[in-house]
Amino acid sequence: MSAAGDLFATVPPLTSEYVEVHAAHRPDAVAVVFNGVSYSYARVDQDIKRFTLALRALRMAPGCRVAVSTGHLYLHWLLLLACENLALATWTFLHGEEDVVLRVQLPIADMVISDTPVPEGAARRFFMMTPAWVSQVWASDPSPYAGAGLPVRVGMDAPWRIRRSSGTTGVQKMLPATRRVEEFWLHGFAACVGLTQRSRYAARRHFTVGSIYSCATLALRLGATVLLDTQSEALAIFRTFAPTHMRLFQPELVALLEQLPPDWEKPRDFTLLVGAAPLTERVWEKTVARLTDQVVYNYNSNECGSICLMRPDGIGTVRPGVEVRIIDDAGHVCPPGQPGQITVRSPSAVGAYISDQAASQKTFRDGWVHTGDQGVMVGPRQIRIVGRVDDLLNIGGLKLMPAEIEEPLKVGPALADAGACSIPDENGLGRLHVGVVRKPGVSPEQAIEFVRTSVPSAFGRMQVVFFAALPRTETGKLRRALMREEIMRFLAARRA
Repeated sequence: MSAAGDLFATVPPLTSEYVEVHAAHRPDAVAVVFNGVSYSYARVDQDIKRFTLALRALRMAPGCRVAVSTGHLYLHWLLLLACENLALATWTFLHGEEDVVLRVQLPIADMVISDTPVPEGAARRFFMMTPAWVSQVWASDPSPYAGAGLPVRVGMDAPWRIRRSSGTTGVQKMLPATRRVEEFWLHGFAACVGLTQRSRYAARRHFTVGSIYSCATLALRLGATVLLDTQSEALAIFRTFAPTHMRLFQPELVALLEQLPPDWEKPRDFTLLVGAAPLTERVWEKTVARLTDQVVYNYNSNECGSICLMRPDGIGTVRPGVEVRIIDDAGHVCPPGQPGQITVRSPSAVGAYISDQAASQKTFRDGWVHTGDQGVMVGPRQIRIVGRVDDLLNIGGLKLMPAEIEEPLKVGPALADAGACSIPDENGLGRLHVGVVRKPGVSPEQAIEFVRTSVPSAFGRMQVVFFAALPRTETGKLRRALMREEIMRFLAARRA
């Protein structure tokens, strides 16, 4: 892209430099609230500088990939911002997700920084943040930062963040994003979420979720207050902090709507941010009636950032600067009204997965990201998202998207969750299998009867399998392949 057409022809300030300005201008303004403790912009500015100096002593070269893990969210954020000052490409991992961490994440890290040990040999370099080290950094003098040649200056195409795919296919992938790509992502958020200096943004997930980190970073740059709280329920956060913005995933939103007391009054100034999984029209209507009519629903992906803004009728308007095509199996552009795979070209898109050439060749082709989502072009720059291409069910030759079965089940009185999949029977024909989670007080017989009366008989024989919880990603997406495997294991064990 030529400099004349480049939004970031010059290198913009770092997040820490925005914080430094707010600290000078509004030193006592609250930047972060964590575990009931408020941290002013002056304090956050000094803490970022402390940890930047401390991490510089580890002598990591610009561009190194650094995996960071600690349950202390404020400390975690300081480490990520310090790494940004040192031009290190970072991502977050959590202890408790050891399988994907050990297989996918740690092998690509140049350095792992954690307050919990990792298995010996799992990381090229490992730095253990002991309580003594952390206390020493908290108490250190940040004044040497001014004369230390910090922050490190790099170009816009330098490695900056490592995004994590959602893992709906069962295998999580890592995506390298340059600073240019990340700045475009932030620019897109700024254009639609409505954050201002007076905002109170509630971050209820760890920074493993890219949109959580991006929104929190944007809020800090704008001088807003960020509420870091992964422990409290959303209703408790409303009552304690009266947030103006909160990012909720669909299962969290449904749970909140069910918890709202009868005398609940809608907040006067609140914007709900949603995304990831589909938001049904019924849930949207209930949200507007009971919570807020300010709903920002982004259709996005870790591969290409924000794609379009969704309406209650399920139609999305493509964001400026983003191109969308609907293509058929042969790669030809579909005419309006014909379903096909959604492909995207965007300045906030990455270009490959790390250490997965086969998946990269399938997803990234000729500058276009093949999302794996099925959609229909319904008007100029307007699309309807149908579902995942690989989620398409084949029930004895009858093809349909699983949402057609799942949504009526999830809004009924018997089930807390439901997922549909197709598994071949003894004749090789696809047979409908439904994984369900019962609501409290609902018997297995009642649940089965509800499913059988809700699903059209045209789908033929059907198997209902009970789950304590369906396998979902951190953002609430159903891991359909994993659910299907668990159902097959259950059926095989029962036959044995």
